[in-house]
Amino acid sequence: MSEKTLYKGHIIEIVPDDDSFDPLEGIDTFKMICFHRRYDLGHKHSFADPEALDLFLRKHKPFYMKIYMYDHSGLAFRLSRADGGNPFYGRLPQGHAEFDSGQVGVVYMLRSDLKKWYNNDTEKAEITMRSVIEEEYQAYVNGWVYAYVIKDMCDEIADSCGGFTDSNDAMKAAKDEIDERLRLESLEKIAELERV
Repeated sequence: MSEKTLYKGHIIEIVPDDDSFDPLEGIDTFKMICFHRRYDLGHKHSFADPEALDLFLRKHKPFYMKIYMYDHSGLAFRLSRADGGNPFYGRLPQGHAEFDSGQVGVVYMLRSDLKKWYNNDTEKAEITMRSVIEEEYQAYVNGWVYAYVIKDMCDEIADSCGGFTDSNDAMKAAKDEIDERLRLESLEKIAELERV
């Protein structure tokens, strides 16, 4: 997939970002722990099986949420409170959710991190976890991460940037970059004329 647009004397190309990074890298405020026979998901961990994870949760009592995955023409992730059920049930056509979704793990935050980073506000922590897993991580594992490439009319690359989880956001950022470049060029020309 590649989308090209001509904008103010520049060519903008929106392309898949093949150099995108895992949004879980560098996150140590919470851990996404998953078990799946076909996919390597979440943070690397040393839990032997879901029962070992369950023992850890009961012993340390972190704030945690269940992770459900829907596997049908791509992967979708949804979080559910510890006492909640499968958030996909009843929300998809033809009853697919009952067959193509299930719990794959949990995302947890130690109580010390919850206090340090969120002042024990579980709602704020939940918003962060949902954003990272349901949006950024989901886009990453499905290859829905985009980059823009700005070229001049001679087909020379002038700029590029990636990491966008929405192609429209990538296009907007590219246009903003071109607008800023043109604004700075205009200011330079005015300054040059004033010096003459």
